[in-house]
Amino acid sequence: MKANYKKLIGAISAALLAFIGVSAIDIPTSASAADASRFDPGLIISDAAFYDSGSMSVAQIQRFLESKLPAVCNDNDGGPKCIKNFVMDTPAVTGEDGRCASLPAKSAQTAAQIIYDVSIACNISPKTLIVTLQKEQGLIQASNPTSRMYNFALGMNCPDTPSGCAASSAGFFWQLYKGAGQLQWYGDARGSFTYLKVGTTITRRYQAANVEASIGRDCGARSFPLKSQATAALYYYTPYTPNQAALNNLYSTGDACSAYGNRNFWRFYTDWFGDPVAGSFLIKAATGYTYLVSENLKYPIYDNALISELAPLGKVGTVSQSYLDTFTTSTTLNRLFKSATGQFYFFDNGKKYTFTNCAQVEQFALDCNLAATFTASQIAALANGGAITEYIPGDNGETFIIQNGLKRQVLDSTSLSAAGIAIPALSTVPISAFDKMAWGQPIARNLALFTNKTSGKKGVYVEGKFYELSDQLAKEVDFSKWFSTSTGTLSAAAIGLDNLGKLDALVKNNSGTTYIITAAGKRVVEKPEEFLATALQVPDALTGAIPDAGSAITGPLFAKSPAAATTYLVADGQKRIMPTAADRARLASQVSSTTIQVLPQSAINQIPSGKPALGINQLVKTSASSTTYLIDGKYRAVQLIPKLALEFGQTSTRTVSAAELSGYQTRIRLSSPKISCGTSVFMASGGKLLAISNQDAASYPGKIFALTDATCAALAKNSATLGRFITTPDRAIWLVQGAKKYRLTTSAYRTLRGDRLPTVAVSAGFAATIPTATGVPTEVVDVDPTLVAVPVPLVNGGAVIAPVPSPTPSTTPSATPTASPSPSASSPTGPVAAAVHTVVSGEKMYDIAMRYYNIGTSTYLRHIMAANYLTSSLDIYAGQRLKIPAKELVGTLTAAVAPNYPFVVHTVVSGEKMYDIAMRYYSVGTSTYLRHIMAANYLASSLDIYPKQRLRIPAKALVGQIVNGQVAVDSSASATPAPSASPSPTTAPIPTASPSPTTASPTPSRVYTVVSGDTLTKIAAKYSMTLSNFVATVKTLKRGTQTINLSTTTVLWVGDVLTIP
Repeated sequence: MKANYKKLIGAISAALLAFIGVSAIDIPTSASAADASRFDPGLIISDAAFYDSGSMSVAQIQRFLESKLPAVCNDNDGGPKCIKNFVMDTPAVTGEDGRCASLPAKSAQTAAQIIYDVSIACNISPKTLIVTLQKEQGLIQASNPTSRMYNFALGMNCPDTPSGCAASSAGFFWQLYKGAGQLQWYGDARGSFTYLKVGTTITRRYQAANVEASIGRDCGARSFPLKSQATAALYYYTPYTPNQAALNNLYSTGDACSAYGNRNFWRFYTDWFGDPVAGSFLIKAATGYTYLVSENLKYPIYDNALISELAPLGKVGTVSQSYLDTFTTSTTLNRLFKSATGQFYFFDNGKKYTFTNCAQVEQFALDCNLAATFTASQIAALANGGAITEYIPGDNGETFIIQNGLKRQVLDSTSLSAAGIAIPALSTVPISAFDKMAWGQPIARNLALFTNKTSGKKGVYVEGKFYELSDQLAKEVDFSKWFSTSTGTLSAAAIGLDNLGKLDALVKNNSGTTYIITAAGKRVVEKPEEFLATALQVPDALTGAIPDAGSAITGPLFAKSPAAATTYLVADGQKRIMPTAADRARLASQVSSTTIQVLPQSAINQIPSGKPALGINQLVKTSASSTTYLIDGKYRAVQLIPKLALEFGQTSTRTVSAAELSGYQTRIRLSSPKISCGTSVFMASGGKLLAISNQDAASYPGKIFALTDATCAALAKNSATLGRFITTPDRAIWLVQGAKKYRLTTSAYRTLRGDRLPTVAVSAGFAATIPTATGVPTEVVDVDPTLVAVPVPLVNGGAVIAPVPSPTPSTTPSATPTASPSPSASSPTGPVAAAVHTVVSGEKMYDIAMRYYNIGTSTYLRHIMAANYLTSSLDIYAGQRLKIPAKELVGTLTAAVAPNYPFVVHTVVSGEKMYDIAMRYYSVGTSTYLRHIMAANYLASSLDIYPKQRLRIPAKALVGQIVNGQVAVDSSASATPAPSASPSPTTAPIPTASPSPTTASPTPSRVYTVVSGDTLTKIAAKYSMTLSNFVATVKTLKRGTQTINLSTTTVLWVGDVLTIP
């Protein structure tokens, strides 16, 4: 009501106001009633809330009006219709600066449209207009309104006199337009309503003077700081503030001195639109989280995506931190909420969906006990989406089943039938509402062939895993001949990253048989390690669906693809181009058959590429160097001094490119004709090998040089056995002794020979390698047998050049028990990395092993896998950081095992912290849940994450139960300690001529490092203590840099260190 009109408000008028403010609405229950203690007479509403003209759309206004009235209004009595059904033509109006903008004439406008148009034209919130319509005439909830209610709708220019409203302001449109304009004009410096100044203390009376006179009382007044221009506008419009009696009975009448206009405005706004300071049910301070406010509770919103889903509840309003703190913090807001009467709902995209009961709620991984309670107005603001079911739609006809807190994508109707799942009606809530729900196993029939929606590639689904066909394999092989084709698709997320395999031509089934898949079917592969380190392991059902097609193929072998002319040597887990047919001929001894096997291109692609392979036992050089090399086996090019070339049968030198030689180790130099083949010693002379005993060879100069078996087999052999006597081409006889040769006469030879081997003819070149001495020995002297070198066979065919250090012997505990036994110290939980390698796109585990170890056999692949807790060499991806353990630790690291618990996989994004991940999946970010994720991923710190890293996110119910990547055994469980086993050596020693060192018995240690399978009960028993005595004695453990207090229920982690006093 405009304040410049004199008010003649008597006791009857006061009662009428109370009636309009109370009787025209449904009285809220105590669970949803506004709290009068929050009423601030100096801040009834903030400027932001009062003047926010864009706070509601036409549709939202209409939905709100419908929510406040019964389904059917009394519109057939000849009077005006209720406001939700009200329609009128609106006139054109010229705007006035400081009040409202111009509006054009329109026909058949709904009340919602008129409220919206006026709010925009006058820059007044539609919420302000709606509340004022209710406060003044009760029009919002009037099911059978009168003409007067519409004519006096906003109380504009309507003094309480018999004459009523001014004719120029009467009617619903003019009441809104002029009333909103007046509210906007208050405080404008060009007008007269400037005496209530924000920031000053003002005094407002509780009641009008004429009312006080009629009841014979001085009702009094209240002074307070004025905090907003919007509140000043309300006092210009309705000049009184409610007394305590009116506030004490917020939803009814106070006493004779009570005025209700501004009280009712505040109450309606609070009930219908949330906090009038924030102007919304969604509020926040200048910093920090957003909260949903319902009554005196605030529900923190940690997931900002939920804010947009609640758009009908208003924009987020900013309040002071002190004001925010007056609300009691309740549970974290999720998509589940309930009414005061106990009806549960799910919200998404501004809509609400009803649940049947809490059993259904649990299916959606939600907890009825954690549901926020929404007010009736909040619930009404959300559009009805209907009943929610467990059958959820996706994009392009996709469907999903929600089951036991997991979302499962459905491949097709046949898969549903095969699974025996009865489906309810299709829900209208989209699958996007469940983007944070964990994925369950998809509903897909076994042996189905379909397309991965994410990658766009086909694959076969077998026993819960999707095997995606490589591009080349898909071109070469028609899998629809053997597998049932589906037109449905599944996304990679629905399948699960750990359930995605890359199917190529070479596979190994669970029975251990390796096959190569061809267009005609499958063929058995013998010696599969010659093709690649690890073939993808697939179920027997997959290989069983593919028919047999041809005999077995055995590696190593020569191979080529059907369309290409290039021939490869396939051996040692790689394919190597052979530059010439002559090279292939010289490598014939290294393959199972000299027949060239024609393999599918997909198989050729799958075998890792190595460097070119040159023929064995040939002399080569590059154009850039004069150094000549003897190709010794498949991986060594031995530097051979020119004067020895003829002794090893090399009559010519071939020039090769640096690339052709790049796959060979070239740093070893052969400078003596004394060589070994396996454990036998030979001398190279005139292009043939002469056998010689270890004892006699010790008298010749030079060290024994071990050649590969392949080269040895290629070299010609002399039938004679060389001893200590040689005959040179000039027929001179010589005794070799002390690494020199002595010329003998025939008589001296006969005297010295005795029962020794006779002289053997050697080449001049061989003789030249032995220095000549003067004089004639009087006897033949043998080298001390203890100094005779024993030939050592090459390791890995000579592929490893660097000597492997002898392992440090591990101590063996005494077999005699003592009063206080000391357990053996365990290995650390994670190997010390010699380097950290970041995987690049397209890189394979083989490439990484070759880079750091110069060999890519399965032994070294498993070495890297164990250091990084990987169960397959295929479990790597671009951006991943891998520990590269020291080469000398090969064979000492424990292989990883697959997790024994359910989990989902999360890919870390840039800037994301472990706390953010825990909040996303568990809605709580305490250290307990951070450690839960760390334990599942072998992380020592919550900071050990990086973009693109893939983390296992274990089920929330398993918190505290995961140790070293597996579900732990309860440490307090009683158990009989198993006898300690002697620790195994850290590495298998390489045979040497030197005797093995012995190790003294160790001094028992009082420091114990926890190993897999340990419990406090077991460890206590080893020290002859009860569990409680052990905990009381030891008191703490060390976990990295942390010191943790022990209790009988402490869950141990592998690597924890206990110090026993």
